Amino acid sequence: MTTKENNNKTIIIPDLHGRPFWDKIVIRHPEDQIVFLGDYFDSKEDYSAAAQISNFNNILTFKRSNADRVTLLLGNHDFHYLPFAQEKYGGYQHFFAADIYESLKPAVDEKLLNVCMLFGKYLISHAGLTRTWCRNNSIPLKNPVEATNTLLYTRPEAFRFSPGPIMEPTGDEPEQGPLWVRPYSLSQDYLQGFVQVVGHTQHPSITHLPHAIFTDVLGFSPKYLTINEKGATEVLTINGF
Repeated sequence: MTTKENNNKTIIIPDLHGRPFWDKIVIRHPEDQIVFLGDYFDSKEDYSAAAQISNFNNILTFKRSNADRVTLLLGNHDFHYLPFAQEKYGGYQHFFAADIYESLKPAVDEKLLNVCMLFGKYLISHAGLTRTWCRNNSIPLKNPVEATNTLLYTRPEAFRFSPGPIMEPTGDEPEQGPLWVRPYSLSQDYLQGFVQVVGHTQHPSITHLPHAIFTDVLGFSPKYLTINEKGATEVLTINGF
């Protein structure tokens, strides 16, 4: 299920990159909806490949035990270990790629990974959906979730890094998909009617704009975002960080 509507909060866990302290967040929210924004791999600190794999396996166990309230989204640092990616990007762990793929494969086979979900007006994904990418891939602009998630399993190559006309190397083009697009291009070409909640691009603090909330802050600050059933957001600190 990709649309969550209930009386509980939705908890946004931004890009982990192997960091194991997500458990400090979920234990604080035993009844709430939990959304992981992806990028489970490619540590930006000193977490070994084995630790990253163990961490992801623990996340999968948590998902399977709480299937109705946990959503696992896919990030670019996960996608490039899957066979349909073909290209390898920054942070790719060549010596451990086969082991990481074996960890990801059950999640793909069981369709435990999605690209986006909707909670009220909030469209939640790893990097964001642009009008250009949606139009190029026949995704409905007013109701993009089901078609986008289906596309991951029917035509996964649509999520590859594919530079647009100016060949911008970091993904800062509206042609980029929801695993790659950068904040400037998302701000220029965002979907009308939604506030997008994304990670992907590091910020020193959780940043609110009228059309988007940028949450990839764990490299700077132990903060995460919650959204209540009325659509109000709150930034919380991870206990014991």
